Amino acid sequence: MTFVPENYPKAVREFLLPEGQTMPLDAGMPNEAVETRLTRLEIDDLREGDAPADRNMAEACLAGLWLLHNQLDRSHRLSQEIHTPTGSLWHAIMHRREGDYDNAKYWLRQVGDHPVYAQLRKAAQAEFCPQKPRVTDSTHDFAPLDVMSFVDGDWEPKTFVDLVRAACRNRADLQRPCRRLQMIEWQTLFDYCLARARGE
Repeated sequence: MTFVPENYPKAVREFLLPEGQTMPLDAGMPNEAVETRLTRLEIDDLREGDAPADRNMAEACLAGLWLLHNQLDRSHRLSQEIHTPTGSLWHAIMHRREGDYDNAKYWLRQVGDHPVYAQLRKAAQAEFCPQKPRVTDSTHDFAPLDVMSFVDGDWEPKTFVDLVRAACRNRADLQRPCRRLQMIEWQTLFDYCLARARGE
């Protein structure tokens, strides 16, 4: 998946992780260094001062940014107030990261078949099943069979919850590919929300 920071609004760019960096699969440590600045970020900043085209999607972007920096409580407060499939999806991802896997699956049932899943499938397959082998260190070189089977089919978010649970509990070999998949999931969902918040 190509990461192009220049495609994001200036107000968002400063909160993106450097290319190659991933979030932990669990709650991680909240990044307090960005807390004050992220608190000041307004939904109008997503359109350089103009009101968002879709307020719910703009709020979903903020929930995603808080989650990106391991601020699960702040992300949760936002996502649980977004009563849409997209809000439920951010809500589910937050619960997965806190280790409440059953609750994550509950919220995934509220999501249904989200339109972003087709994009996630393509992005995951592009990362793990490239047409031409890469010369440099690549994700598909270290992905266990569980992950390759997962990305070979449709994006099944509940199956991904199970993979993350295994990675966090006793499958160290799943850590790196699951963290990469989680980053693909975050970026794809965030891009989906941002485009709609900006009316694109």
